[in-house]
Amino acid sequence: MEVPPPLPPEILRKIQDAHLPPSAPLFPRALAFTADGILAGLLACLAVHLLASVFIPEEFPVFTETLQNVFHEYQEATQAAAQGDSARANAFVKNLPAQLETDAFQTSASFIALTSMLAAFAYFVLSESLTHGSSLGKKIFRLRVVSTLTGKPPRLIQTISRSLWRACSVAPAGILITLVVAANAHVPFFSYRRRAWHDKLAHTEVVDDK
Repeated sequence: MEVPPPLPPEILRKIQDAHLPPSAPLFPRALAFTADGILAGLLACLAVHLLASVFIPEEFPVFTETLQNVFHEYQEATQAAAQGDSARANAFVKNLPAQLETDAFQTSASFIALTSMLAAFAYFVLSESLTHGSSLGKKIFRLRVVSTLTGKPPRLIQTISRSLWRACSVAPAGILITLVVAANAHVPFFSYRRRAWHDKLAHTEVVDDK
């Protein structure tokens, strides 16, 4: 008996994904992520403000004072450079590393990065878990996340997997991860059904909920 030839990959994918709603357009997805990013950022700022006085009560005031001084010196150096005083600008650039490499500044920066990441991660996990796949931003633009395996709201482990990527997108996570996140943001422009890497890894997809 002759074995029929295998189906082309693109036909096979369409058959496998026949249970899924239409994929979400890119523009509403970008707007929904922006809205969620703002909310996650506000939560991160609140968490840093509340926890810094508990875990780094001595270092955090030094951190904020250093930032204020650097900003003030930057304004003065910029004005001096505009007036032709390059020495002032060169002195600012030369002294900047010493101000940012103090133990108090580095401790505070690490604490802020970690706290922001955890707060953003908690926002994305809770908002999508409690709303069965629709975060607050997605609800505004009528989008939702589904499992590509079932077409239903993702399981908790899937939500956790994709939320970690999204938390890295709105919280400081280092240069390497930032570059990966930036590349991942462009993947939906070229991928099948507009799935980014974090959706492919979690077996999820953002779909139109209209």
